[in-house]
Amino acid sequence: MANRTAAFVLLAENRIAEAIARGEFDHLPGSGKPLDSTTMRCAGGRALALRIMKNAGFVPAEVERFAELQRLLAALVPMSKPILPERAAAARRCACW
Repeated sequence: MANRTAAFVLLAENRIAEAIARGEFDHLPGSGKPLDSTTMRCAGGRALALRIMKNAGFVPAEVERFAELQRLLAALVPMSKPILPERAAAARRCACW
């Protein structure tokens, strides 16, 4: 029975991946936005806890870490821009000395 379940899960995952590759989920309502787990019935007791924390203004540590990571990545973007041709030429001239 476990093999049947694993085969079904693999088949479902493959079909979902193919649909994603074809862009079939790109225009669904809420696309690109995080799910609100406080309204999800499947979240069980966690949904109530998340709703209470949200109403109290509490931000979970993983959310704070993710926000900090996004800030750090945004700070790296200017550093990763390609070197301007003039600077590259100047660097080559200096390397020849």
